[in-house]
Amino acid sequence: MASAAVCRRASEPRAVQNLWAAIRAVRAQKQTASEERIIRHVRREHGDSEADTAAVQLHYAVGDGLIQAYHAHQQKLGTATSELIAFRIPDEDQVSRAKVR
Repeated sequence: MASAAVCRRASEPRAVQNLWAAIRAVRAQKQTASEERIIRHVRREHGDSEADTAAVQLHYAVGDGLIQAYHAHQQKLGTATSELIAFRIPDEDQVSRAKVR
């Protein structure tokens, strides 16, 4: 009988679900899912107590492979582009292959 692999994650499951919902909501508005926008959405939907830990949980989820961070370019009304770190939800096969701690 083979034992099942145990996947220990630093992020909390409920917080990751809230972050995924926030990323979906921001992307539905055709905006870049930056940390500031994600936390603002969590604060609006779940209150200040959840928003206080959202930034920490966001970085834990990136470390766990449940959320991907990437460099995005943002342009405002014809001015020069600025680079920021944005977040996206990875594909299901990428989540299942996330590193095991």
